[in-house]
Amino acid sequence: MLTVQDITFTDDMILNGGKFILVKLVPTYQVDDNETEQRVGTTATVALTGHQLEKIDVLIDEQLSCASFNELELPEVYFIAFKGGFSFEEGEHVFHATADHLQVIT
Repeated sequence: MLTVQDITFTDDMILNGGKFILVKLVPTYQVDDNETEQRVGTTATVALTGHQLEKIDVLIDEQLSCASFNELELPEVYFIAFKGGFSFEEGEHVFHATADHLQVIT
């Protein structure tokens, strides 16, 4: 029997031909065995244009420069090697998404 955790989503499946709108970029940190915080990437919050601007967070392996955006001119982006899926956490299904790179559409 197939469960929701077994399903992997690609950007094409989520977007229905649309583009992501980049809302914000935030550095992502992880604590190692020595309890030292280390930057492991960047979390991009994006809006899905094909789904009434539902927002998702995507963990990117790249350490991108994070700065404020002009909220009136949010850039459109796409991801390279995007993968999304659900895991069961604290009694509910939570969507997690990762990507290798983020590309701004000019």
